[in-house]
Amino acid sequence: PVLWWQQSWSFAGGVSIFFLGIYANFSGYMDIVCGICGLYLIRIPENFNHPLSARSIFAFWKRWHITLSRWFQEYFFTSNLIAIERRGLSSPKKFLAILWLYFKTFFILGIWHGPTIRFILVGLGLGMSVSLNFLWQTWCRKHLAKNTRIILQNSPVYSIVAGGTTL
Repeated sequence: PVLWWQQSWSFAGGVSIFFLGIYANFSGYMDIVCGICGLYLIRIPENFNHPLSARSIFAFWKRWHITLSRWFQEYFFTSNLIAIERRGLSSPKKFLAILWLYFKTFFILGIWHGPTIRFILVGLGLGMSVSLNFLWQTWCRKHLAKNTRIILQNSPVYSIVAGGTTL
């Protein structure tokens, strides 16, 4: 019989290979585009900045498909965040609205990659992981002193765990 942890490792391996395939495909495509544009002395921005070395899902998305991430941040996330700020919500309601905005933004980002069940699941996973990361960061800011957070973030064990959970 297959044990639950064996299935989990198999699932995690499949998801990792899926994302590595997308990364290799799109990053290679963008390298070709940048090279062709360079031949015509046209400089276009890099679209990837070592996303697989990110230590948080937020850092990952600042490095993965940078132009799309910036567009979503500027035109979707920030405009909705301003709308939340203008509503004058109480702190708990504002927190929940921002949490929902993170989920919604990254869910849509996942679906943007393709209208299939695979990318709907990717969107759900992204939305949940970013929301959990936001909750974790909020908890750390609320319960840990700044020096403790800095020590934690610079810890090699924390770096490995944070990088591993991001991937």
